[in-house]
Parts: sequence; structure tokens; C-alpha cells
Amino acid sequence: TSSSHIFQDITFDHRFAGMFGLTESDVRQALQTIFPRNEKAQQEKLERMRTMFYGYRFSNDSDITVFNTTTAMEYLRVSSTMNIT
Repeated sequence: TSSSHIFQDITFDHRFAGMFGLTESDVRQALQTIFPRNEKAQQEKLERMRTMFYGYRFSNDSDITVFNTTTAMEYLRVSSTMNIT
């Protein structure tokens, strides 16, 4: 049998607002892993990422704003392999 009859779109439900992107905490943790002893690089990357990939809000009832997962992860991947500071 198909389970499509139990599907419910939770995208705009405020209880799940942080699940559809990367939170700032997620990005900070990734940057600390990629640049463990370079706080300046961490801060510069975070600021750049805020400008480029941040600002998605899935619920009008939530203050949670997230980063676009796909573009943020690609930026982190490239930054880590190129060791861009």
C-alpha cells in the first residue's frame, strides 16, 4: 500500500522552523571545525555567509532564520578544500 495518504506538509509549521536549513549555530560549529585555530577566518566566513545564504524564514510565527543548506554547504566545502581565509 502507499503511504501517501498520511503525508502532511510541515514546511510552514513554526515548530519545525529550524529544520529546513542550517541554523547559525550549525554554521558556527562547521566553521570551528574547518578553521579550528583561526577565529578571524571563522568570523569573516560567517559574515560573508550571512550576506549570501542567510535570511530564510519558513514560518511567520517563528523568529528562527536559517541559511540555505545547499549553497552554504558548498561554500563550506570549497572553503575547506581551498583553505580560504
